[in-house]
Amino acid sequence: MVTFVMRVLAISMCGLLFLSQLSFAAIPKNLLKGEGVIRGGQAGTGFSILDVRRTQTQKVERWVVDFGDAVKQPLASQPPYFNAELRKDRKVILDFSQVWNSKLDEKALQKMIKQSPFVKSIKVNFEPQSQTMSWVLEMKQEVQLQVTPVKGSSRTPAKLVVDFIR
Repeated sequence: MVTFVMRVLAISMCGLLFLSQLSFAAIPKNLLKGEGVIRGGQAGTGFSILDVRRTQTQKVERWVVDFGDAVKQPLASQPPYFNAELRKDRKVILDFSQVWNSKLDEKALQKMIKQSPFVKSIKVNFEPQSQTMSWVLEMKQEVQLQVTPVKGSSRTPAKLVVDFIR
């Protein structure tokens, strides 16, 4: 009888462990709701921003940030180290470490967001001591934030895909 009970308990425990793993697998690790931080990327000797493209649907606005090396050549490795923070005060802060150059200035980014249903304003800061470029985005509404780094290749530069989700 004791052996039977122990087997039932062991099978139940395995089932619970399996179900708990399924529930974690259903929630993307790179999705923030409410507030939080996502970090990733790699350190290097300097990086640049080559381009930012914006697309949207009714529920998602996507920004794709293309990265280059320090002399603005397409980066064929992981994107630079980044820190993406979703705050409760409707701000999203994107920090890019060791990004010294950009083909886009603050005015170009402000022009890009004029048609955005999600982003109200953007400010670009550069911290010379930490060598970090920061984008502070004020959102029009609460959003979820999903950030996905994409490794570059000989044909396409490294990217950071940033989704603002209603």
